Amino acid sequence: MMALKRLHWIDNLRGFGMILVVWGHMNIPIALETIIYSFHMPLFFFISGYLYKKNNNSFKEVVKKKATVLLIPYFFFRDTVFAFWHCPLDNSRRVMAIT
Repeated sequence: MMALKRLHWIDNLRGFGMILVVWGHMNIPIALETIIYSFHMPLFFFISGYLYKKNNNSFKEVVKKKATVLLIPYFFFRDTVFAFWHCPLDNSRRVMAIT
């Protein structure tokens, strides 16, 4: 199998976008925040669209694969967190849910 060549400009653009996400969540002037928020998420959509590779799988196969890859870990971690959050090991230490 041939190794795919990385596109360094894409890696750099992704890194720049990640820095903007972090910077945008910091306490910065509203004008700068507005500028960052105006394009940092569309930047990620552009990158994912540029790298998208169409395959010949049917809609049913794609949904089944996405459900397996995304839903199984989701339910596993949800149930694990629920067990630790709502089922204390003993009655003396009750975990209070945030409502």
